[in-house]
Formats: sequence, structure tokens, C-alpha cells
Amino acid sequence: MDNIMQRKENTSPQSVAHHTANNFLAKVLPKSSQLLLMLTLGLNGLTLVLELSGWLIAFIVISLLWQGSIYLTLVTQPNRVVKLLVSIAGLFLLALSAKQLGLLNTMVHLLVFSYLLKPLEIKTRKDFYIQVLLGIFVLTTSLVFIQSLYFMVLVIVILLVNLMLLMSFFYQPISQNQRLLAKRVALTLVQSMPLAVVLFVGFPKIAPFWQMPAAKNAEVGLSDEVKVGDIANLALSNKLAFRVEFAQTPPSYQQMYWRTLVLEDFDGVKWHQTSNYKLWQQATQRSTFSPPKAVDLTQIPKVNYQVIAEPSYQHWLFGLSIMANVTSAQQKIVENKNFTVSATKKISSVTSYQVTSALTNQINIPLSERQRQRNLRIGNRQLSINTNQALLKEGQRLRSLLQDDLAIVNQVLTRFNQQNYHYTLNPPLLSNNSLAEFYFETKSGFCEHYASSFTYLMRAAGIPARMVLGYLGGEHNSQGNYYSVYQRDAHAWSEVWIKGKGWIRIDPTAAVNPERVEKGFSSLLQQEQSLLSNDYFSGFNTSQWLNQLRHMLEAVDYQWTKWVVGYSINDQVNVIKGLYEILVKYKQAIIVIVSLFFVFIVSYLFLNKRRKKLKITAEIRLFNQLCELVATFGVVKTPITTVDQLAIQIIAEQAALKVPILEFVNRFKKIHYQALSQENKAIELAKLKRVFTEIKQLAVIKRS
Repeated sequence: MDNIMQRKENTSPQSVAHHTANNFLAKVLPKSSQLLLMLTLGLNGLTLVLELSGWLIAFIVISLLWQGSIYLTLVTQPNRVVKLLVSIAGLFLLALSAKQLGLLNTMVHLLVFSYLLKPLEIKTRKDFYIQVLLGIFVLTTSLVFIQSLYFMVLVIVILLVNLMLLMSFFYQPISQNQRLLAKRVALTLVQSMPLAVVLFVGFPKIAPFWQMPAAKNAEVGLSDEVKVGDIANLALSNKLAFRVEFAQTPPSYQQMYWRTLVLEDFDGVKWHQTSNYKLWQQATQRSTFSPPKAVDLTQIPKVNYQVIAEPSYQHWLFGLSIMANVTSAQQKIVENKNFTVSATKKISSVTSYQVTSALTNQINIPLSERQRQRNLRIGNRQLSINTNQALLKEGQRLRSLLQDDLAIVNQVLTRFNQQNYHYTLNPPLLSNNSLAEFYFETKSGFCEHYASSFTYLMRAAGIPARMVLGYLGGEHNSQGNYYSVYQRDAHAWSEVWIKGKGWIRIDPTAAVNPERVEKGFSSLLQQEQSLLSNDYFSGFNTSQWLNQLRHMLEAVDYQWTKWVVGYSINDQVNVIKGLYEILVKYKQAIIVIVSLFFVFIVSYLFLNKRRKKLKITAEIRLFNQLCELVATFGVVKTPITTVDQLAIQIIAEQAALKVPILEFVNRFKKIHYQALSQENKAIELAKLKRVFTEIKQLAVIKRS
């Protein structure tokens, strides 16, 4: 009661008028809770550190030092002018960086900046509540950007600290004992989990009334423009691109060509999509997925699988060969004319979709004259002809020697295989990205070097050709039975159009480094990747037991991503539908079980309540033993006999017991009726036991 009155006194308007914010915190919150306040500032900001600008990260550090100095009374609480200047400076920096950040990140920056300033404005209990709620809001905002299981565990731990801060205000007697405080908060969180699970599974997942503004994040992974060297740089990244789980036996490694982008224009430096052929612009034109009518997929083996794509902030998705059917509950996914698929919205969060693919390296479709001319073009600028003149002449020479298109293809692949070409992540620099210089002189490059020069050479020889970007293979996780495809698995290959056969996949890498296509990176490429990326703990460059541990942790995270992060409204409908069918099928049994459970709960509560009423305390137990003892003297306690009346009867019967009996009764009443602390109660119980022992000894002497 005293604590409550003190708290009311400190938070009343009259008191607040005479205290600064620092005095309010000092009077209302104990020292340990003030430390918790500073700890939550740092931890909540830490969860968003990857999304924050450098100036705001610096302000977080300054704020912590500032709050610490106020806590240690090294500096005084800032006045209004100082706080106003700091606020204006922060808003000015936020306005300068808003265009670069994008709307979502700007809002996040504003939220964090307000959260850091709020401790300087805490003057009432309401301000303290707002500070705690702001902290929890900042913490949960981080889940917009990262949804992995292990990050979620970190968020829950930090949430525990935030709730400890709040509970320390209401339970000040235990606020000094951080372990007891943490235990009580953890117990509260555990008790709330069943309700959270029920709400997650069953609460309707309705679409929001507004659209979440997209964050202006850097695009991740493959680009719709590529020049020699780009994929070699991307291959240095061990960042996860997507994960795949097959419903049947997975295809072999050399069949895992994850088709992503098709590039048909070459300007002499880089390949890119045709200007009027942007995938994402076509995405809204069709709402259903169906392969072109000209492709007969009935005789082609098919495979079903689920893809869980990581955020790339781009529109394109991934699939094997010809994707015959693609569905997703999270995104609208549509077909593009070049046998790739894309989403109507940028992939800004983990996205799951189901695919059925026909496994083939040949797409037999007719080629229009316009498409033929597009895929025979050797450059949009004079630079292309100037820098690759020798390669152009080589293509013309091959055409003059060989009239069969496949013979020309095999001739170039044979050159790659038999001459001194090297497959490397660290090729020599080329003048103006010259493909001719690579083909005739340096002869060292990564997949895009070979695919780009091969495609250009085919066009020079009069064979329609185009360059395809995607990923090759994947790392099998035996713990979770799925494949992880990383950015290092990025790959480029070519497609040539042969009359009567259509588009045929040709991978020049297979002629230079067959191991790359059949198994993945060779040991030499692994060493190059680790050395150039400065990542000595890359996924495929660690010891066996570390790999097993990594696979186990990744498998757990995959299941979290699949069943929790990817839990969509369709999954929810299926769960509820399944529960309803079970309820209808086993209605009578469920009614019996629920009735028995209800009876059990009522009985338990009743018995528990009765047990509490009948609970015998230590002093009652000693009193009952006293009644049994004096019954041997002929003194019997009736239900209506009070403690004092019993003492009078004992003294009347045995006058020698007067002193210990009176002491026993007084101590009994003190323990039983007064509100003693646990420590004082224990002391009195010890004395009561001593007195009872004395009474027993005197009784024995009297009887003898």
C-alpha cells in the first residue's frame, strides 16, 4: 500500500510540476529498472541496425552515452532548447536521406528517432507507458525485414527484457531481483503461447486495407543486365537465393538449371532484355498460368516441387526448364513468353510457390521473323562490331566451312574442350569487355565469359541464339531433405534455335569444366571462392561435422520458414476445413471427450479449493498435537472451545503447565492471526516448537 501511495504521489500533476524527467524516473523506477530502460534502447535499436543509416546508428550510440551520463549524474537533464535543436537536426538528416531510403525505411527511421528522444521527455506515468510501447513496436518492426527462426528467438529474448522493464514498474518489491523478475515475465510469455498459437492458426488472415510501402532496398541476386565478370562477382556471395523441396525423387544435378532471365540484346558491353520486353510489365496482363500452345508437354517427364524464395526486391522467380504450372497463395505469378515466370510485385519477403516442370533441354516452338532478327543481332552500337571484329569474322568463317547449324555448335564446343581454356572466378581484365579478346587471347573466364562469347559467335554464324541467366544445381540438406541454392550457384548458359528442334540449351561450361555442371564447384573453384570472398566459413568449405551442424540448424529454420512464415490464408482454410471434417466425423466421440474434460476440470477446481481450505499450517499442526497431549489429562477440546478457553482448562487441570501453556497460546495467536513476514514467522515457529517440546517434557514428568 505504501508503494502504491508513493507512486501516486510521485505521478500526480502537482508533483510532476516540480520534478524533471530524470527526477521522475529516479523516484518511480529503481536503479535496476533505469538500467533496463537504457538496455532496451540499445537492444531494440540493434534489431534494425542493418536497415538504419549511419547517422542514426551514431545517434543510438550517442543516446546511450547521454542516458548513461544522466543516470550517473555526470550531466544534467537537457533543457527544452537543447532537445529542440537535437530534434530539428535529426529531422533535417532524415529529410536529406528520405529519397534514398524510400517510404518504408523513412518511416522506420522516424520511429526509431522518436523512440530515442522519448526518454528525455518522460514526466508522467503515461510517458513511461508510451516509451515501453514504442520500444516493443520498434522491436517487432524488425520482423518486417528478417523472418528467420533464429532472429525470431533473438526478438523474443529482447521482448523479455522490454516486459521486465514494464513489470518492474508494477512489481517494485521484486524489481531489484532481476532473476525473479525475468522468471515471472518468462512464465507470463509461456502462459500466453497457447492463445497465440490458436490465434495464429485460426484467426482469419484478411488482406490489409492498405498497401505496405516497399522498402528501397538494394536488389539482390541476378540483374536483367549482365556483362562479363558480373556473375563471377556474384558467385563470391554465400547468400541464400532460394530453397527447393521436391515431392518426388529429385532430378540429377546436371538437370537443375533454374531458369530465371532471358537476355536477347547485346550492345557490345552487356546483355540485357529487349527494351519493350520487360518481364514485370507483362506480369499484370494475365492472371492464369499456361504454357504456350505450341509446346507439347504430354510426353516429357515432369517433377513437382515447392520453391521458397528469399527477398530479392526484384520481380523474377526461379524454375526448372519449362514450368507447366505455377501457383502461390502469396503472390500473383504469371508466365512470360520466354518460358520464365515473374511476380506482379517485387519479392520483398519470403515467398513460397508450387511448381510443376517438364524436364527438357529443348523447347520446340516456331520462330517468327521478328524474333529471328532479334536473336541474330550482333550489337546495337558500333562498339560491338569494333571490339569483337575478330569474333564476327570467326563466325562467318565457321558458316562458310559448315552448313549444318549443329555442326557449328559442336565445333565451338570442341574448341573450348580441347584448347587451353580455363574456368576461373578470377579472370584477367578485358579491354572494353571484348569477347574476342577472351576467345582468342586470355581464354580464362567464368560461365558468362563462355556463354556470352558462344552466343555472339552463334549469331555471327547466322544461328539465332540468346543468353539465359539463372542458377545451376544446389546444396542438398539431408537433415531436411531439400536443396539450398545460393548466389554462388548463379550461372549463365546459351540457347540456340535449330530448325525442326526449336530452342536447345547449350552450356559451354560443360565443355570447359564438366565437373561444374555435373557436381558443382570443383575443389579449385572452392578455394578460389573462399579466397576471393574472404569467407573461410563458407557453406561448402568447412569440416564435415560443422557442415552437419549447419545443415541441422538450416533444416530447423527451413521448417519454420515453410510452416510459419509461409503460412498463408489457403493453409489456414485447409487447416480449418480439416478440423471441421474431423469434428463431423467423430462428433459423438468429441462430445464425450469434451464432457469428460469439463467434468475433470470442475472436479479439479473443486478439490483444489477444498484442499486449500483444509490445508494444515505448521502452527495448526502443533496446536492439534497439543490437544492430543492434554487429552491424556482429561482436557478435551470441543468444536466450540476457543484457544483461550482451552488454555484455562489446561491450567485448571495442571497448574504446573501454566507458564509454557500461556506462552504457547500467545505465540500461536501471533503466528496464526498477525501478518508476519516470512522471516519473522519462521522465528516464531521455532520458538513455538521449543515451547511445545517443553510442555511435552513437563507432561512426561507429571505422569511419572
